[in-house]
Amino acid sequence: MRIRQASPQDAQGLAEVHALSWQAAYAGLIDPEFLKTRTLQRSLETFKRNGCAEIWLAEQADKIVGFCRIGREENNGELLGEIVALYLLPQFQRQGIGKQLMQAGIDQLRQRGYSIIVLWVLKSNVQARQFYEHCGFTAEPVEKTLDMGTPQIVVRYRLTCES
Repeated sequence: MRIRQASPQDAQGLAEVHALSWQAAYAGLIDPEFLKTRTLQRSLETFKRNGCAEIWLAEQADKIVGFCRIGREENNGELLGEIVALYLLPQFQRQGIGKQLMQAGIDQLRQRGYSIIVLWVLKSNVQARQFYEHCGFTAEPVEKTLDMGTPQIVVRYRLTCES
């Protein structure tokens, strides 16, 4: 297994991970009709439109098995590093790959000078929240509501990196 920066040629593999991971991670948590709209084709269009420049992926036997997308968030004029997305095929979970992807994203953000890194997660996604806490993130009292077929509350997590 190796971790590397994604390129435009990886869009198909990234879309497969994204679509399959969404189906597994959010089944039972969000509106099933909304979940049906998260197709491979929709994911592929998103990766082609948004590019792959800020994505680090995990590859095993030349197959993409997970990825971490990074970015930034503005919070009251302060720029924070952000883990925008972290997805892993279900059969590759609980093998340390997600933690390695998370660390790759954190390392990239730290190299860019971010001392605070945030991410957003469904409040109801207990498994993901436990994973993020295991990675050192702590929940903040900051929430927002997203429309995912039905209103869904997401909570912000924060990691403060030491200099």
